[in-house]
Amino acid sequence: MLHNSRVSSIVCVAGFCLGWLLTAPARGQAPRVLADEVREYDVFVKGKTAGKTFVRISDIDDGTTIAATDANIKVESWLYTYRYEYHGREVWRGNHMVDANSHAVDDGKKLAAHATVNEHGSVIELPGKNPQAAPNLAMTTNYWRLPDVPPGTNNLAIMDSDSGAILTGSFKRVGSEQINVNGRPIACIHFRVAGTAKAELWFDDRSRLVRQQTVEDGYPTELLLTRIRGNTEVPEGR
Repeated sequence: MLHNSRVSSIVCVAGFCLGWLLTAPARGQAPRVLADEVREYDVFVKGKTAGKTFVRISDIDDGTTIAATDANIKVESWLYTYRYEYHGREVWRGNHMVDANSHAVDDGKKLAAHATVNEHGSVIELPGKNPQAAPNLAMTTNYWRLPDVPPGTNNLAIMDSDSGAILTGSFKRVGSEQINVNGRPIACIHFRVAGTAKAELWFDDRSRLVRQQTVEDGYPTELLLTRIRGNTEVPEGR
């Protein structure tokens, strides 16, 4: 199956986050967005363009950060056309993920997963199954941000973002590299995830994912950052 950790993308649905914000009360009022950023990625499968990924990151005045990912992938061959659609949302408090919710359609098969996380571990809910206890999750395979763990940490628990499967992996720093984004070099740190989760990841100095390489169902898959846009209400110096 192909998703953002694998290959995700679509026009970012702004209402996906907004609906949550308008229905979550805080002192009788909806939380206010302090900063909003949308990252756009090109997606390549076997070196050919297959779609785009949009990740919207919203910093909220209640101390949470919401990352909403939307995806729509199409891989065509002379025999067959593969389609994948994904919508997911992660809620973070500081450097820790506290909730992850997603639904996807993988070549006609519907998938959904929900995880709640606290300091004691996590609970994974899948359609038609009883909730399952799981370790404290470090992240999902959306990999949208650099995790707050020392490089070289082993046995990180990582949730597959669409199936809800729990993977493990080490997070090792490979070195500093320059990644070209629209002809402009971006200084990045290259990390390697090794274990049941496998990925090559490049993050900039603001812990933003710039490039990602994985192998999905035997196909080399790559995400490459192409554009960042956003706005902020946070005063200068804050």
